[in-house]
Parts: sequence; C-alpha cells; structure tokens
Amino acid sequence: MRREGGFTLLEVIIAMLLVSAVVLMIFVSHSMVVDVWKKNHAEAAVFRLEVVGDRLLREDWKQMAPYSFATQRGTYPILFGSPTRLGYVTTHRLGARRESGGGLFFTLLLLEPEGKGVGLYCYKTDIPEHRLAELFRLYAADAPSPAIRAIEAELLSEAILLKECDEAVFSFDDKEGVAVGYGMTGEIPEQALLPLERWQSKEPPRRVRIDLRRGEELSWVEQTLPREHFQPRVATASVPARVQEQDNEEQQ
Repeated sequence: MRREGGFTLLEVIIAMLLVSAVVLMIFVSHSMVVDVWKKNHAEAAVFRLEVVGDRLLREDWKQMAPYSFATQRGTYPILFGSPTRLGYVTTHRLGARRESGGGLFFTLLLLEPEGKGVGLYCYKTDIPEHRLAELFRLYAADAPSPAIRAIEAELLSEAILLKECDEAVFSFDDKEGVAVGYGMTGEIPEQALLPLERWQSKEPPRRVRIDLRRGEELSWVEQTLPREHFQPRVATASVPARVQEQDNEEQQ
C-alpha cells in the first residue's frame, strides 16, 4: 500500500530527540560561558579590591595625624591599635562614607570573623561622630567588652569590606625599621610581626603593619613614617555634645 503524506510516530520521536539534544548542547555551552564569565568577574573584583585596599591602607597610614577630644574626665586621643582593631585620624579621603570638604577623616579598621576566615572592614567619616568618640574613650578606659561591641556592631553595619583572608593581625612599632618578608608557610610567622601588639599613645606609631594569610600564601602591608611628619598636624577638638552628656551622667 502506498504511504500517504505525513510523518510516522517514530520519525516524530527521532526529530524531537535531535532537537532536544541540540537545545541541551546550547544550554550547556551557555552555562559554561556564564560560569567562566562569573569566575573571571569575581577574580577581577577581588583583584580590584586588593589593589584599592592596599592603596587605602598605605595612604591612610602615611597621612595619619594626631587628634584628641576633651571631656571633664580628661583628654582622649582618637588613636588605638590592637591585633584586631586600628583607629586613627588621617588626611586621606579614599573610602570615606561622606565628604563635607574637611581635611580630616576619622577611621576605624576592624578584623572580624567572616565565614571560615576574617574580613578587614573600614569605617571612615569626615566628622568626629559621637559613636567613634565614645568608642575611643572606652578603648582608652579598657571598658567591658559589651559596651564596646554594641558600638562596633553599629559601625560594622555601615563599614566597607576591604579584604578577606584566613588569618590577619595588626602590629606596631615606635622605631623605624625594614619590612620583613617571608616565603610560603601555613601560618603568619611571629618574627615578621612588629614588636608591639597594642598602641595607645597620643602620637601615631612610626611603623604600622598588617599581615594576612590565605591558605599557604602570606602577604603584608607595612608603612613607616618618621615622627617629624606628625608634629605640624597636632590638633585638639572638643568632645561631641552627646559624649559630653554621657560623661556628665556617669559622674552624677
């Protein structure tokens, strides 16, 4: 019998399979391209973040300036350093939340747990906010950690992330020196750190350093600045009104 026009069921099934195979190949190819693009984009973003982060740290530390605020209890410098915290005033504006034309920027760097590692966060503003003033007063007084953590949590929610790594630590020195490097290792070597793990002087340290570890890879950012560089920049400011009120309430 002669077959009339049209396709058999088998032919339709074969055609559908062929079309499905082509569509699947296109989808897989597109997915691979998108994954490669996302990976390259993420790597480029990390690289840009590293470059900007290194530049911000070096220029910030190079342009540190002494600054203090006065209360009835005494004068407190906006300058504090520990293995996980570094607060200071700088004339470098990169990373500031806002700019009102002033020449000073009040900055706090925080090393905070981030996933399985740590993140380096930066909070920088152009005015001596009451939160920062109170925080530095608490730092100087070695106040209980809950009071400090409450303010730090607020600042962290508004801070920018500069770096992510497995391990990081700040260190300081009051003498000039030469930066110490190291090879590949599984931990940050103690001999690479500067001798002081805390800084509470009214004058900025001559050397500031942060060491970072990502897996077996170690890196660091260090800035050395002669003490004479700071002398013409000494400035003292009155404490913000809100901090002054808190100070008066505590005395009563």
